[in-house]
Amino acid sequence: MLKKIWRFISLFCAVYQLQGQNNVQSKNILLQQDYSDALQEWNILYPSEEFHAAYKPYLSSSINSYQDTVFKKKAYPKIKSLALSQVFNDVPNKRNQFQLQALPVIHSIQGYDGAFTSENGLGTQVYFNINNDFTAYGNIVGYRSSFPFFLDTAIYQTQLIRNIGFPANNKNHVYSYLYWNAYVSYSKSFFNFQAGRGKMFIGNGYRSLLLSDIASPYPYLKLQANFWKIQYNVYYLLLNHYIPGSNVDNVQKKYATMHSLSLNVNKKFNVLLFENVVWQGSDTSRSRGFDPTYLSPAVFLRPQEYQQGSSDNVMMGINLSYIVTKKLQLYGQLGLDEFYLKEIRAGRGWWANKQAWQLGVYFLNFAGIQNLNLRVEYNEAKPYTYSHGAPAQNYAHQGMPLAHPFGANFRELVVTCSYSIKKWNFRLHNVYAEIGKDSLNAKSNVGQNIFLSYTTRAKEYNNYTLQGVRTYFNHLQADISYLLVPVMNMRLQASVIYRKNRDVSYNLDNVWIGLGVSCNVFNFYRDY
Repeated sequence: MLKKIWRFISLFCAVYQLQGQNNVQSKNILLQQDYSDALQEWNILYPSEEFHAAYKPYLSSSINSYQDTVFKKKAYPKIKSLALSQVFNDVPNKRNQFQLQALPVIHSIQGYDGAFTSENGLGTQVYFNINNDFTAYGNIVGYRSSFPFFLDTAIYQTQLIRNIGFPANNKNHVYSYLYWNAYVSYSKSFFNFQAGRGKMFIGNGYRSLLLSDIASPYPYLKLQANFWKIQYNVYYLLLNHYIPGSNVDNVQKKYATMHSLSLNVNKKFNVLLFENVVWQGSDTSRSRGFDPTYLSPAVFLRPQEYQQGSSDNVMMGINLSYIVTKKLQLYGQLGLDEFYLKEIRAGRGWWANKQAWQLGVYFLNFAGIQNLNLRVEYNEAKPYTYSHGAPAQNYAHQGMPLAHPFGANFRELVVTCSYSIKKWNFRLHNVYAEIGKDSLNAKSNVGQNIFLSYTTRAKEYNNYTLQGVRTYFNHLQADISYLLVPVMNMRLQASVIYRKNRDVSYNLDNVWIGLGVSCNVFNFYRDY
């Protein structure tokens, strides 16, 4: 039976290719932690003025500078083991030629936390390339799952599958749901144009306070330009406003325009500037749709318009990273939702000074041990950050934040230690957070729930991080995995999670053990 399954997988993985290899320009490297970490580590070891590490998903053209050093000379073990050279560089080298690649996606994780859990998914992903400049990609995976208690409780409360969206069916806490991404991409000279459904991530850290992949996928149109030491991105998003736990039919369209400008000052120092504006598609007085004002690809025009009285939700931010040595990278973010310098200096806790910041350090070969990597990261967001007076204009999509999963009014410490040897990977991951939440049946909000209007705030001044009901959160996770099929990123994996969540009236201790096989094509976060 196992031999038949393996033959089926081998047959399904067939790659139809008419000509040799060249440098494909238009593929997206999967927005998945294994790939992102591998390329970030390589960038620390061998920094480049052409590679912009803070914007993901990476284009395949962004690793062209690595091909000689990685794939032809001294291959970097982790990238080689993930078969990036196969997945992203098998392309035609003559005009009017094409490549088709079809891969299965298999996910089967069985677990126990006092009751048996089961996560099962089956699907496919397909790449289609014409010449070196056009790519079409799609994946679709159908799931039927029962989750650990701490996840099942969240799904019951929000009516949402984390990172995915609405379940198609719920029968006795067994959920059926579908995950899919797709895009078409065309590259010409130093430009790339994309349209599709997917996610993006900005930052060098594990979390992002500017734009993360926590939410479910969304339709987008993206334009990217790479020239000199600069990468410039413009993206237009179609989002949904949904209040977690409400009627699933109560969904309202909203839109966003985002700009990011990344500059490699030199090989070691990168500065990325970011801005976005979010607005609702309709309100009680009009149906607005996509505002053509925000079609302009010019960056940093919104602050002037905001000063003129715009009612839309505007946020700006900066991401910095510096490679200190070939073993150490420092990074950080600052997100400015609103601020008034006079009030910041006064230190009176004015509610509208809404900021979030991140500080992190990434060690390679920690303590002199080859392939032992350590990440330490601190994140904080002040009350009411990412929220808006009109809740439909908050910084969220389909009931899930577009930045940090805790919303606002929190402090968080992330520590991740990983070790790789050949096809084995060992990972210890801990998230500790303190969050200021509303009390049960509260009539006003303390600034953590970004789906509430900030007009319901309790006070103008004396607003400080962690106000409200202090909640303590700890997530400790140990993972062991073995890479079975590199081209599919198919891994045999085992996990143990210890979860503790408590406040003055609630105390949860949960342990979950899981074992199974998974082809990881997206990040499924359990640590919030």
